[in-house]
Amino acid sequence: PIDTDLLALFVDAKYVDVREGDKLRPCCLYVVVGLGRDGKKSVLACQPLLGRESLESWKIVLRGLIDRGLRNVLIVVQDDFPGLLGVTTSLFPRADVQLCIVHMQRNARSHLGKNAGADFNSRMKTIKSSWNPDLAAGQFDDLCRDFEKAAPAFVAELRKKRDHYLAFLRY
Repeated sequence: PIDTDLLALFVDAKYVDVREGDKLRPCCLYVVVGLGRDGKKSVLACQPLLGRESLESWKIVLRGLIDRGLRNVLIVVQDDFPGLLGVTTSLFPRADVQLCIVHMQRNARSHLGKNAGADFNSRMKTIKSSWNPDLAAGQFDDLCRDFEKAAPAFVAELRKKRDHYLAFLRY
């Protein structure tokens, strides 16, 4: 059993190889760390599942937490794995979902190139340090507007998920 109420969940996956007999097989290690109301972190799940990261596996891992007693969480921190946002919001409907800014910044460098990516990330650093969520949202919108011609598809995704990239500012 785990606490019914947590302050935060941090979820991520890591690719590893596992030995099965005399062969190495690709495996995905699903890890969930919880932050309790007492401020202490604990590993809630560390589940190796064969194959690549998948939405179905994430459903198994997250439903497992609910089956063990988790009911409420304030914020879930995760990367933007395709479909995971929908699963997380359906399983924890009252939680804020924070998408990983580090992943966003890495993607900015790859979509925008070295120089523009550095400019984007410098401006994002300013947004992250804001004390006012509304001001930060406006700055994020300005940032997207300034880079949309360089990478329209990337920026369109950022715009759709703005509130999830800035969720931490409410805390």
